Amino acid sequence: MVYQYQLWPDGRTAFPFASEGIEKIYGVLPEQVISDANFLFAKIHPDDIEPLSESIRQSAETLTIWQHQYRFFVDDETPIWLSGRATPERMPDGSTLWHGYIEDITQVKQYYLELERVNAKLQLSQQRLDMASETAMMGFWQASLKTGELWWSPVVYQIFGFDENITPSVALFKSSLHPDDKQAVTDSEQRALETGLHDVVHRIIRPDGSIRWVHELARLLQQEQNPDQILVGSVQDVTERMQLQQMKDAFISTVSHELRTPLTAIKGALGILNSENVELTPVKMQKLLQVANNNSERLAQLINDLLDIEKLAAGKMPFNIQALSVRAELQLAVDNLQPFASQYKVMLKLQNIASGLLVQADALRLQQVVTNLLSNAIKFSPPDSDVVVTADLHDDIVRFSITDTGSGIPVEFHPHIFQRFTQADGSNQRQNGGTGLGLAICKELVGQMGGSIGFNSEPGKGSVFYFALPAYKDSKQDSKFKGVSVE
Repeated sequence: MVYQYQLWPDGRTAFPFASEGIEKIYGVLPEQVISDANFLFAKIHPDDIEPLSESIRQSAETLTIWQHQYRFFVDDETPIWLSGRATPERMPDGSTLWHGYIEDITQVKQYYLELERVNAKLQLSQQRLDMASETAMMGFWQASLKTGELWWSPVVYQIFGFDENITPSVALFKSSLHPDDKQAVTDSEQRALETGLHDVVHRIIRPDGSIRWVHELARLLQQEQNPDQILVGSVQDVTERMQLQQMKDAFISTVSHELRTPLTAIKGALGILNSENVELTPVKMQKLLQVANNNSERLAQLINDLLDIEKLAAGKMPFNIQALSVRAELQLAVDNLQPFASQYKVMLKLQNIASGLLVQADALRLQQVVTNLLSNAIKFSPPDSDVVVTADLHDDIVRFSITDTGSGIPVEFHPHIFQRFTQADGSNQRQNGGTGLGLAICKELVGQMGGSIGFNSEPGKGSVFYFALPAYKDSKQDSKFKGVSVE
């Protein structure tokens, strides 16, 4: 199931959104838990209630990813094992909202529990694991990160294309890794020592030269019983899934590029028609030309946004992180957007910012984020109002804020504000155009520059969108800006 889970300070819980899979996971319908989900705790295995509650509490306090496994009684007999992972965010009302998924891992968990129970030294039964591999259509393995010893089930030979007479070894596995993915696998193994989880998708090169995608998922056994740092996990061939993803990305990219060329010509022609001999053009035709021009602009923006969001999702967006002057970057954005603001009778105000305040960011992407947030604030501000732009230093981060006095964002839309293709007014007659991708792109851009983004909004009282990026610092900066806060 894919879900949103909300926890309020008073202990009340709910699932504002849950996919239909919740019926198989928890045995309830989405509408049964949309306002109250506390009753579900009564069906959690008694031994797992406290650890689960503690994991949720820690995630809420630190705003770190929640990840946990626990047992749940769908009926009154045998519990199922569930595994969940979600990303939290703090809401304006003080509650915490998680976005994530929960899956039924009963079969896999039973295998792991059986393996640990059969042999404390993790020497697994070949026949039992072969049966598990055949049932799950994946290979199982165990490896020692300390000694380099490796064992795997017969299915792994098939996935990697190895001769079954070859003895498994870490060296053999490493030799199959695609050169561009070796570092990703190594990094994941190192993270496993800290988090206990090894989760990576990468390419392998088979002996026949063919390239396959595989997904490795493993857990590090408990440290006190695991001096050899042994990982127990599975590997699955996900080539078909990755190829479908690549086909989708290629399709979107091709369509976007193919549309861009003729659209550029159309925009150019409409621009000329709208700018030349306007006084000789009939009024009715002028209106039609203006409508056509406005819609070509919106289509061009949609194409650009589609390309950006796909590049960001694929990790292909280039970033040139450098030290940037916060005041200079914000002044540039304000100067560029003031003509647009004037059309809405809105004034942009940049508050005083320390001249030496520097941020670590990509100049082009920073401008893209600020411009998007500013244009949104302008479009949703009433005439003769101000949009205020500020930035200040908090410890090691620079916090940017853009404040408007518009109508605010409906409370029911808050959880979806940074999702793709979403707008508070989703009707065809909405007053302010857009693709519904701008804020999703902002979130991705800020995240990939090492920052975070959020907002506060109250209906009828306007909105504040803010984002934080790492401050540029050296020994001089530390002494110069320690404790500086510009209002």
